[in-house]
Amino acid sequence: ADEWIGIRPGTDGLFVMSMIRELLLTGRIDEEYLVRYTNVHWLVVNNPDGAGHGLYVRDKKGMAQCWDGQSQALAPVSDVNAKPILSGEVTLPDGRKAVPSFQVMVEHFTDEQYAPEAVAAKTGIAAADIRRIAHELADVAFEQSIELDIEWTDSFGRKHATKLRHYVHGLAFVFPLIVTLALSAGSSPVNTVFSVLAAISAAIGIGIERWLFFAEAKHVITLYYGAKSA
Repeated sequence: ADEWIGIRPGTDGLFVMSMIRELLLTGRIDEEYLVRYTNVHWLVVNNPDGAGHGLYVRDKKGMAQCWDGQSQALAPVSDVNAKPILSGEVTLPDGRKAVPSFQVMVEHFTDEQYAPEAVAAKTGIAAADIRRIAHELADVAFEQSIELDIEWTDSFGRKHATKLRHYVHGLAFVFPLIVTLALSAGSSPVNTVFSVLAAISAAIGIGIERWLFFAEAKHVITLYYGAKSA
């Protein structure tokens, strides 16, 4: 690893949430990717104390809906031609209000409780380091991507002429090892051996898939979980 981060055990999620907040506030979010592969554009009913509050908006067939900013109307989330909005409140045909789930997420993660200064003491990671690491991840993802001339078809049947890969994905190769070693600390030697072997198998599988498409990550961060087992 290029850098050692002495994070306090059990605070990984808080560390990640703080980085998410930083990325949201600086606009370093790949919205096209999120719409294609996640549910950020799915509408959520905003009807406090009323029917369906907090549930996804669905049509009579149960298909989740988004709001097409181009046609200014509801559209199935599976409609590849729709241009879904990711923020703003809309009025449904029955009079209830709804917002994209991305807006709900943004409102939650931009809360001050996830500010680097607020989580620094709990995680053991300085606020400046949290911001720096978030910016480094964004730089690698947006400025150091690789485009390969490999045609592929996505889950919606759309054909693409190239594959866009990011160096930051290389972190997936070492993550299973880091987590397993951390969890097995203090376990019996036999359990530790089997845990490590399982992690190595997972890492090799991930590594082979990644190697086929892009180079290794240029920067890896190790989260340290306390004293090593004897």
